[in-house]
Amino acid sequence: MWRYDTKAGKIERHAVKLPEGAWDKLPLTWAKDHHSGLLYTADANGNLFSFDEEHGFSAPLGRTLLAPVGPMAVTHDGRVFGFCGPEMAKMFCYNPATHAVTNLGVAVSVLESRRYGYVFGDAVTVATARSFSARTMTLRIFGFIFQGFRLRAENHAERNRGLRQED
Repeated sequence: MWRYDTKAGKIERHAVKLPEGAWDKLPLTWAKDHHSGLLYTADANGNLFSFDEEHGFSAPLGRTLLAPVGPMAVTHDGRVFGFCGPEMAKMFCYNPATHAVTNLGVAVSVLESRRYGYVFGDAVTVATARSFSARTMTLRIFGFIFQGFRLRAENHAERNRGLRQED
């Protein structure tokens, strides 16, 4: 790793030992929590780790359903969202408050016709207040938008309302 010393105006090389894991197969992917300063990464087997500059790497935080782990982003509340698996990548969420890794399924495009099997190269989180509460987050990944992470529950409730209306 490299560290930029703002007072000295110099870049310093800082060796950090990686935790036990499969690190020699793929390049590292990082996501930064801008509130806590933690960096998140994953090894080639999908084991998630956090890195704190003062304390080093954590023990494994959890494991994604598939590997390798691709782009990740951290929301304002500290949850890590990302994609895992080759070709038909699945979206996952790591919640540091519960220490749970949740599979959120595959990305599907329903514009014009249904398409599956996206591979993503980058992830960014932004706050939005569109039709949900101001606390809703949007994960934007190469133009695809996953609006609100309560979407599954809302779709399920909407489906149930539709079934009741048909009865």
